[in-house]
Amino acid sequence: MIELAAKYLGIGYNGKMELIEYYNAKCYPFIASNRKYKMKPSDNWCAMFTTVIAHMVGLSADEFPYEVSVWYQCEIAKKRGLYFTDVNMAKPNDLIIYNWGKTNRYNHVGFVVSVGNGMVRAIEGNKSNTVAYRSLRADNKMIRGFISTNYNPVDELPVVDVDLRIALLAVAVLKGRLGDGSERREKLGRDYQAVQDLINM
Repeated sequence: MIELAAKYLGIGYNGKMELIEYYNAKCYPFIASNRKYKMKPSDNWCAMFTTVIAHMVGLSADEFPYEVSVWYQCEIAKKRGLYFTDVNMAKPNDLIIYNWGKTNRYNHVGFVVSVGNGMVRAIEGNKSNTVAYRSLRADNKMIRGFISTNYNPVDELPVVDVDLRIALLAVAVLKGRLGDGSERREKLGRDYQAVQDLINM
C-alpha cells in the first residue's frame, strides 16, 4: 500500500477531489450502515486516504478498517484485536495513529513506511493538505498507537511496464480478495479489463 500511496505524493486540489470521488463511489457502499458519510472537499481526509488505498489494492472492509474517522478506524481495529501501541511491533503498511496532544483523542492517521534506528517514517494524506512523508522519533509522544493491516503484497506477477495500481489489483484478484465473475467486474469497475489482461499474460 505504501508504494501506491507514494504515487499521490504532492497532489493538489484536483488530486484530492479524485480521491474523494473514488471513496464516495467505491468505498462508501461498504461502510457500516450507522457510519455512512459521503466526503466533502472541506473534510479532513487522512482516514479516507488510507481507506481508498486499501480498497485500490483489494482489501475488503473485513480486512481493513474502512472509515473517514480516525477514531472509528481505531474502534474497529480494537474490536478485531488489531490495535497496538508497541512501536517495535509496527511494520510497513500498518497504520500509525497520532494524537496532537491537545485532547485524549485520535487526531491523524497514515501508513508506516519504515521503523528503525529510533525513527518512524510514514506517508500520510491530508498532511499540509496533500500527501507527504513524515519522519519522527519512535518515542515521540504524538504517536498514539498502530493498527495492523496484515498486508503483505506478493511478487507473483511478471515484471512488466504496467501501472502500479493495476498490478496491485491483479495481486488482489490472484489472492481471491475480489471474488469472481460479476462480483469481480463490479469491484474493479473500469479497471476490470486491464487487470484481467495482466492476469492472463
